[in-house]
Amino acid sequence: MRGGFIVQKVKGKDAKKGKNKLRGIFYSILYFFVGSSVLCFFATLQKIYIGAPLVLRGYLVPFLFGGACGFLLGIWRMRLQEYMNIWRSWKGVKKRV
Repeated sequence: MRGGFIVQKVKGKDAKKGKNKLRGIFYSILYFFVGSSVLCFFATLQKIYIGAPLVLRGYLVPFLFGGACGFLLGIWRMRLQEYMNIWRSWKGVKKRV
């Protein structure tokens, strides 16, 4: 017992839930940064093409909007994967490798 809290080892399904939560958080952050970097890349190409100055202030909107879109697409993909796993277990379909 440390600091009034009981420390227990997590086993079985609860451990998997914890790992899946951390994995989901990691992938959500990853999707955010991938989406924002892709949109910032295209914003850079656009700025070079039209001859606009490349200033950091000009990347705020592409970073936020691209990150939000990447985050939403990542959430959508993870939910779709969950539903596909549920469907496979329900139908008895073997998982592809």
